[in-house]
Amino acid sequence: MGFKEQLLALPLKEEAIDIPGVGQAVVRELSAAEQDAYWAAVTTTDKDGKASVVRGSVRLELVARSLRNGDGQRVFADEEVAQLRAVPSSVVTRVFLAAQRLNGMDQEDGELKGN
Repeated sequence: MGFKEQLLALPLKEEAIDIPGVGQAVVRELSAAEQDAYWAAVTTTDKDGKASVVRGSVRLELVARSLRNGDGQRVFADEEVAQLRAVPSSVVTRVFLAAQRLNGMDQEDGELKGN
C-alpha cells in the first residue's frame, strides 16, 4: 500500500470516558472535513476577511460533533447543540477536554486552550 492509501486509511482516534450518572461515552476525533465544518460553525469573518472565534458555542459545538453513541453515530445533531446547555458544565468540560486532546486543539489552537 502506498503512502497516499496509508494516509487515507488512518483511523480516527476514539476515547472512552466515564460520565457520572450515565456511564461510558465515546469521544471521537473529527475528520478534516468535520473539523472544517466545526470551525465554520464557531467562527465569523469580518469585512476585512479576518476570522474570529464566536466564543459562545466553541465548547458545545465541539462536544456535539465529537460525542458518539455505541454505533459511532453522533449523539447530538447540529440543530441540537443548544440542548447541551442543560447538561452539567462538569460533564461538558470532561467531554470537551477529551475532544480537544483527540483533535490536537490543546496544543496548537490558543483560542481554545482553557475555554
